Amino acid sequence: MTSQNEIFYVRISDSKKVRKTLLEASREIILILQRYEMFKRLREAKLELMEDLSNQFKEIHEITSKMKIEMPKVKFAHQAKTKNIKPAQEKEVIPKAKAPRAKKHNLEKEEEAELKRLEVAINEIEKRLEKMN
Repeated sequence: MTSQNEIFYVRISDSKKVRKTLLEASREIILILQRYEMFKRLREAKLELMEDLSNQFKEIHEITSKMKIEMPKVKFAHQAKTKNIKPAQEKEVIPKAKAPRAKKHNLEKEEEAELKRLEVAINEIEKRLEKMN
């Protein structure tokens, strides 16, 4: 009987080919991870843009409701007679400034660090592959 502390060695025929296959698989996995990180960034950007668009629609709705309140109520028969009246000067709408998002900035730094780490790993694997050839 063998104890758990004993070490067994198994002979692998054509070990260079197996090592090369493993390194290529590792490289492919890292490339997939990089593409996934890009996909995540795109999805976050999309959600951010959709949120901004939603906020703009809310702002437009608020402005139009205020405009309806401030505008005088006119009957249609009277409106036909006053078509030649020039409209009052329009007020200039100034968009609200948005506060910077510190959380978003930290996430971007983390993602960039992760991508750089993955690129370094790919370069190391490619160097190993070149040495094997």
